[in-house]
Amino acid sequence: EWAAISERLYQFPGFFGQKRTLRRYPKKVAGHVLGYIGEVNQNQIDEDSYYQKGDYIGVSGLEKTYENELRGERGVQVLMVDVHNSVKGNYMNGELDSLPEPGKDLTTTLDRELQAYGEKLMQNKKGSIVAIEPKTGEILSLISAPTYDPNLLVGRDRTQNYVELVRNDSLDPLF
Repeated sequence: EWAAISERLYQFPGFFGQKRTLRRYPKKVAGHVLGYIGEVNQNQIDEDSYYQKGDYIGVSGLEKTYENELRGERGVQVLMVDVHNSVKGNYMNGELDSLPEPGKDLTTTLDRELQAYGEKLMQNKKGSIVAIEPKTGEILSLISAPTYDPNLLVGRDRTQNYVELVRNDSLDPLF
């Protein structure tokens, strides 16, 4: 899709492509535990100066709980521009620039196979299952049913899928 658009981008001054990372969940399990991300709204921007329009933030689950740890730190690049807003290079040879710092990794004790099995047992039911390793207290499985595929809330179909899950699914999988 990008290739087709980029070939004609010269016809639209002021428009440009911008890379963005998307989360992808390799297995369709633990939607409630992992949570999902969404674009920040104006209230969130007003509350936390870190965020800018177009940023993404954890909305539920671990994504929300560990937002500050997962997001990392922004980098800064100060550029010189001319009166036509054309970039002429780094200001002061980049002395004021800083590199971004990636967010921290998050490790859970969830057993993906056990989680998938529990979710299969809870299909078309409402309820929950928690499996804990008694010796260590590790959470092996944390199931809330009905559930949803976390990949539905990623990418360009996110809004359409969200509406489908909220309005058209009588089991309220996002609850």
